[in-house]
Amino acid sequence: MFDNCIEDLKEGEAQLLELATLMQCVGIAKDSNVFLAAYPIIGGFGAEIMRFRQLNLLPMLPEELRRRLDKILNEAITAGQEALKLLKNQIYGSSDLDYKEVIRALGILNKHDYMLTIERSALTRIRLTVSPKE
Repeated sequence: MFDNCIEDLKEGEAQLLELATLMQCVGIAKDSNVFLAAYPIIGGFGAEIMRFRQLNLLPMLPEELRRRLDKILNEAITAGQEALKLLKNQIYGSSDLDYKEVIRALGILNKHDYMLTIERSALTRIRLTVSPKE
């Protein structure tokens, strides 16, 4: 599932939401706080990637702004892929979790979720000129 999410992050993000749901189910079944902590962070990151990607498709965005948003999105995707690899290695790699690495991976996802949210919020507050008459 993690490998599919890592690949899907480049073009989509729906798999992240499925992974988040899986983390919640495993957390409940195993009574594990690690999985329960991963659930909202992975889901939030996936949802914010989805919203940010849709916002960047608006046709009235100036090309310069679109390039800047693409750069921010690509940085978040790359960081998200690395964080998912770290998380996968901790969950599947050994019987004992290194909680510092788990927190590091979740922190990377949370940081980039927040960065995307800030950029998207700032953009939605800007009034873009749609026509020369305005």
